[in-house]
Amino acid sequence: MNFTKFTSGIVIIIVFVVIGVVVSSLFKNVAQQNTTKTMTSSKEEHPNYPEIQVITEKANGKLYSVGLRYPQFDHKELNKEVNAFVDTAKKDFFHDVEENKKLFKHQEATLSVSSDTQKFMDDMYSVVLRKKSSVKGEKNEDVQAIFLMDNKNHTYIKQTDILQDTEEMRDALFHLLQQAFLQSGKYKESFSSEALEKWVNEKNNDFSNMYLSEQSAVFSFTDKKIIDKEANISIPLTDMQDILTDAWKAKVSSANLAGEETKSNKKQREKQVKHDTVGKGKAARAGEKRVALTFDDGPHPENTPKVLELLKQYDAKATFFMQGDQVEPNAHIAKRVRDEGHEIGNHTWSHKRLTDLNAKEIKQEVEKANKAVQKVTGETPTLFRPPYARTNDTIEQIAGLPTILWSVDTRDWESRDPVAILSEVQSGTTDGAILLMHDVHAPTVEGLKLVLDYLDGEGYEFVTVSEIRKG
Repeated sequence: MNFTKFTSGIVIIIVFVVIGVVVSSLFKNVAQQNTTKTMTSSKEEHPNYPEIQVITEKANGKLYSVGLRYPQFDHKELNKEVNAFVDTAKKDFFHDVEENKKLFKHQEATLSVSSDTQKFMDDMYSVVLRKKSSVKGEKNEDVQAIFLMDNKNHTYIKQTDILQDTEEMRDALFHLLQQAFLQSGKYKESFSSEALEKWVNEKNNDFSNMYLSEQSAVFSFTDKKIIDKEANISIPLTDMQDILTDAWKAKVSSANLAGEETKSNKKQREKQVKHDTVGKGKAARAGEKRVALTFDDGPHPENTPKVLELLKQYDAKATFFMQGDQVEPNAHIAKRVRDEGHEIGNHTWSHKRLTDLNAKEIKQEVEKANKAVQKVTGETPTLFRPPYARTNDTIEQIAGLPTILWSVDTRDWESRDPVAILSEVQSGTTDGAILLMHDVHAPTVEGLKLVLDYLDGEGYEFVTVSEIRKG
């Protein structure tokens, strides 16, 4: 009898231990679900370079949001450093989330990695990766890494392989950079010549912030030691002959970078000539590269004036799809948009999903917005953009205006990252493109600086949507 009681006691203890282990495991799994989640991953061909694949990874947990885009080459050796950068970014981010999760209420951690890939010679590429992360607003990181790759030989190229390392080279490079800063309307008032000279002459400077485009060397300044804002300074490679190594002088010469059309340029131009303009316009003609910048959801009291200042610097015209209930509260800004020659479109009164409304409600959304714009600016919108791109024949008939969507979504609403915005523009813009941005997001203003500089350098004219439609 005593033996039976003893045995029963042992069994009960074992049962409690098993239950405890199971419960502990369940709680552990629940806790892990707050900080880890399987990434969804997709792969697509790079829009400009079919020999490269672009990986997109996303994850949204209770406490965080992750979005990653980075290139993959056919040869594994070329992916090692890129993948290591991405893997480290994820590892560090989830470690920080785990460490701080008790302080979270909901989705207060974000991680994004964006990429910009450019081909600068046959089989040679520049890859710029940018990581931005924030954990409860207390830890913010903005890290950039630049890789130069030789796809033919499956090797990485060092910036010190391209530039001579002599006092004469550094002095010449300083004067080239100084001249480029001074000639830039955006940067000349805010950079430090003394800090630039000190940086160029640092003994261990490996110039790892330099990457190559087809005809230029680009120096990317992000640490705010030389200038109080991020700056990309381009110097034509033809101006750098005296500071290149002998091997790279030969490469530059053989690539005809002094002005002759490269294979990559020719391929891109042919692609642009074949591309039809969005809407009812005629096919774009060679030598007439135009792009329409569009801004949704404004006017915004702080961001829209900044957008207008940037557009003025580049003599750029744009189309603003205004939300009706924001027009009167920001009447002076709406008037300024009109007075500075930009186009105004209808983006409904309150940004509702029109496909969820009946005909009467749709009509109210459109007409109230039209009246608000007309009252403030004296002009009635001639274009219409439905929120979320949700439209159908009934909506378009009620609107009674040309429905305008877009050909390039900068995804500024998702990334809130200036470099990611630029990356979308670089990978998707062709002649006659319509770009979607939102002047209600502050990062879009910073992104617009990069976009205008890039497209201007590529020879694009900034026009309104109606001008694009006319062909």
